[in-house]
Order: sequence, then structure tokens, then C-alpha cells
Amino acid sequence: MSFFKKSLTVGLGQVLALVIGVLTSSILSRGLGPEFMGNLELVRTSQTIIVAFFALGVGQASIYFINQKKVPIEVIVSNTIWIFFISGLFFIFSNLLIFKLARNYFGYLRNDEEVYLYGFGLLMLFNSFLNPIFIAKLESVNILISNNLSKFVTLIILFVLFLFHEVSFELALLSIFVGYVINSSFILIKTRRYFSLRISINRQLILKIIPFGIKLSLANIVFLMTNNVLIFVVRIFDLESFTELGLFTRAVFLSNLIIIIPNALVPLFYSRWASLEGSKRLDEFNFILQLSVLLSGIISLLIFQFSDVVVLILFGSEYLSAVIYIKLVAPVFIFSTITHVSINLFNSSGNPSKPLSIMIFNFILNLSVGLISISFFGVIGAAYTLMISNLLVALFSLALVSHTYKIKLIYLFNLQLLVTKIKTIINERKD
Repeated sequence: MSFFKKSLTVGLGQVLALVIGVLTSSILSRGLGPEFMGNLELVRTSQTIIVAFFALGVGQASIYFINQKKVPIEVIVSNTIWIFFISGLFFIFSNLLIFKLARNYFGYLRNDEEVYLYGFGLLMLFNSFLNPIFIAKLESVNILISNNLSKFVTLIILFVLFLFHEVSFELALLSIFVGYVINSSFILIKTRRYFSLRISINRQLILKIIPFGIKLSLANIVFLMTNNVLIFVVRIFDLESFTELGLFTRAVFLSNLIIIIPNALVPLFYSRWASLEGSKRLDEFNFILQLSVLLSGIISLLIFQFSDVVVLILFGSEYLSAVIYIKLVAPVFIFSTITHVSINLFNSSGNPSKPLSIMIFNFILNLSVGLISISFFGVIGAAYTLMISNLLVALFSLALVSHTYKIKLIYLFNLQLLVTKIKTIINERKD
């Protein structure tokens, strides 16, 4: 399979993940209602961030060491498994500490609910160590399956439960856990040939992998914290109920959906950008930026205009109170698209410090503005924060692009270039 086809496969996998995510969210929202949905999103989001911390970026680092081919892949993967065993123990301990000591914040989970929560978190951690092997080996089909299998299994289980009106907080956690059990089994079967517990621990290799992985994981951790910090802040100011949090998370869910546009295009254009120089790369960036903003703008307008219809279709009538939040965050679709396309430009030119600075700036804005606005205006202040911070981050990203590549911002919004590029593509298709 050619590299282009592999990129296309990965891109389609991201679109598939979007569809599955929307369907799953719709079933959970209708089955649980705002109160339990807010509780589920809080513990699930928290678990995802905890996993990112204890993953240490080891899986990402292993890609680099595997591709260097200085150490046999079996030795690298076997040592990452040993790291997982140690990291997993600390992960379980931290879960017991966080979710038991902060029960007033996360809600009072029953013993079986805690088992499901800790279980899928541990399996998520396990997958983060082995899943990158597929990326290192460019096994695009396995990447597609491993990225979507747990989500698909969870969706099927929830759909069956929904048909019998049996969706509950406990069974939702169980569905997620079962999804990860099957996904982890698939990953284990496909990667088993790459490791052996008989291979002794290589301390020198581990001491190279972990520091390198931590550097790589910083951007991912900041990204996760940035996208979800407002959920935690909202909960701080409303410990009495999860209802308002559940409503707000639906607006956050929709605002994050639009990220799929630049992310789905990246596998197709990232390698092309990396191979281009100077003005040619900027022309390609400008085309993708304008096209993505155009699509985002259309979606933003439609969601703003028909937000009540969107809520009824996706989440049900219990969430109509979330319409005001969704209307406020509709422009975020455009702003976040600008930010993510700019980040991908920096990544394609081998400039990782700029994306990290953008994400850190975004996190600081979300946290500081969120604490102030939510304390004064309540949950609606979180929606204001999303709109304001994403606008400022988009402008900051464009300013960095302008400063780094010495181009005027007006050039990035020259729509004549977009029209010319589209006409060229159409003419090439005809020929």
C-alpha cells in the first residue's frame, strides 16, 4: 500500500471515529440525562488526563527508537512493557487516591463502578504503550482498527442497552471497559511477536526512552488539559449537582468536533507540506487554512441558526437548556480550526516549540479567564471563556505564522488564491 493510501486510510479512520463518537454521545446523553452525563464526562475526562501523565510518552518515544533501527524492535518493545508494569502500579495507586479522597468532587462511585473506571483506564494506559508500534511500522489498517475498535464495541453495547431502556451510569462505565478489553486484546495479539518478557531489562535504553518520551508527551498533556480545564472549573463552582456540567459538556463536545476537519486533512497534506519549501509550502497552508475556515464557518452558522434542532437530534429534549451555551461557542469552530491548521504548519516545518507555546497560551487563558468569568456569571461564563480564549489563541497563532514566515496577515485571507486553487484542481481533474 502506498504512503498516500495509508494516509487516506488513517484519515478515513478519524472520520469514522467522529461518526462513532457522535452516535455514542447521542445514546449516552439520551440514556443518562444531564445529571449522570455530567458525572460520566467528569470521571472519564479525568481518567484520560491521568493516563496521559502516567503514559510518560513512552509509546511515542518508541516510534523514534524503532525507526532508528539501532536497537532491535523486540528489545525496545519489551522494555516499554516493563515500564508499563511499573507505571501501571503507580497509576492504580493514584486512581485510588484521587477518586476516593475527592468523592465530593467526582461523585460517590460504588465499588463495581470504581473497578470499571480503573480497569478501562489501565487498559487505555496499556494501549498507549503498544499502539504506537503500528505507527512505527506504518500498519495503517491496524492503526484504523486499534483507534476505533473500543469505541465501536462500546457503541454497540450502548445501542443494545438503549433499545431495552437499560442505559445507566454503571452500565455505561462497564460498556467502555468491555470496549477496551476487546481493543487491548486485538493490540496484544497483533504486537505479541514484537516483545518477550524473557528479554532482560535494559536500564540504559529505559533511561533514554523515558526522558525523551516525557518531552514528547508534554504537548499532548497540555492539549488535553486545555480542552477540558473548563469542565473542572465548572465543577469547582457547582458541587451540588452535575446537571449544569452535563449541559455544558454537550457544548464542549460540539466545539471539539470541528477539530476533525484539519485533523482529517492532515494525513493527506502533512507529508506534502513537509516536502515543500518557502512560498510553495505557504501557498498550500493558505489553501488548507481558507478551505477549513470556509467549512468551519458554514458549520458554525448552521449550528448557531439551528442549535435547538441540533440539540434535539443529538441529545434529546432534556438538553434544550444547553442551546444558549452552544450558540455562544459556535464561533469557536472557526477559531479552533485556524489554530489547529497553524499548529500543523509548524509541525510540518520541524518547529515543535511553536505549537507547544500556542497550547500553553490557550491553557493559561482558559484557566485564568474561566476562573474569573465562571465565578461571576456561573456556567454561562464558561461558554464566554471558550469564545474569548479561542479567538485570542487563533489570533496568536496567526501572529506566530506571520512572524515566523515573514508574511502579512492579509495574505492569509486573500480569497482570490482559494478560488484560483480550486479552479486549478477542477481543471486538473478534467484533464
